[in-house]
Amino acid sequence: MLYTIHRYPAQWIDRWTMPDGTIATVRPILPQDAPLEAALVEGLSSESRYARFLVGGGRLSDETLAAYTQIDYVNHLALVVSVADADGRGERLIADGRFVLQDGVAEFALLVADDWQGKGVGRRLFAMLIRAARATGAREVFGEVLSMNRRMIVLARDAGFQVASVPGDATVCTVHLPLAEQRAPAAVAIPFPFAAVAG
Repeated sequence: MLYTIHRYPAQWIDRWTMPDGTIATVRPILPQDAPLEAALVEGLSSESRYARFLVGGGRLSDETLAAYTQIDYVNHLALVVSVADADGRGERLIADGRFVLQDGVAEFALLVADDWQGKGVGRRLFAMLIRAARATGAREVFGEVLSMNRRMIVLARDAGFQVASVPGDATVCTVHLPLAEQRAPAAVAIPFPFAAVAG
C-alpha cells in the first residue's frame, strides 16, 4: 500500500550546534526513517528500553516501525533528532519525541540514545514537542513515567508539569501540563511516493 504525506509540517524543523561542535537537527519523522528508528531503539540499553517500552530487549516489529514512521502529523506527531553518523556520509537518529492526540489530550513519549543523555538533547526536543502540541490545539500534555525514571520526572517538572502518583501502583507516576488554546500554524504541503527517557 502506498503511503502519501499530504502535509509535512516543516515548521518543526530546527538546527543547533552543541557545545562540542556537533550539529543536531530536529525534524518530523519520515517513512524512510524506519531503519534509523530501528537502529535507535536497538542501540538503547536495557534500562532505557524498559523506561520507554516496558520491555528490556527485542526489536521493533515491521508493523510497529510502520506505525511509528507513517504518521498523519496531526493526531500523531513524531519529532526526531539527527546527527551525522560516524563516517559523516549519512545520519543517525539520537532521539525521538512524539505524541498522540485524542480528545484534546496529547499523550507523549520521549527517548534519547544513551550516549546522548545528559547533553540537553531531550530538554530541547521536549520543549519543541510541547510547542507542537499547543499548536495542534491540545488542551493538555500527558504522560506516564516510571517512578524510577528520575531524569524524566525532573525534566517534566522543569517544564511546568504536575507530577502525581498512581493509586495502587508505586512503579508509575503521571505527569500533565495544561495548555492554553492556540490555533495551529499552517503546514507546508510536500508530496511523497508513520513512556519516556529524557536526556
